[in-house]
Amino acid sequence: MRHWEDVTSFSKNDKDRTPKTWLMTLASGTRMVVTRHIDYPGKWIIRCDPYIDMQVLRSDDIDKAKEEAIKMILAYVKSDMDTLTRMLSE
Repeated sequence: MRHWEDVTSFSKNDKDRTPKTWLMTLASGTRMVVTRHIDYPGKWIIRCDPYIDMQVLRSDDIDKAKEEAIKMILAYVKSDMDTLTRMLSE
């Protein structure tokens, strides 16, 4: 599995240094971000332009949330590939 980078920003007054934002940059430059969000306490969300603006993930476990995020983006990419393949065969 590709490397997820902890990109959590902390105030110098923050006592809790638990990672809250994870980034994976794909070879294409696409950036997948799995993070906590103030509007969804205790939940992980994914952001991945151009595929997902913001979506709440089902899992509360970060490792499972990262896996879920990868599977979501894979489904979008597969759909794009299928569309392009059909266009070539027309």
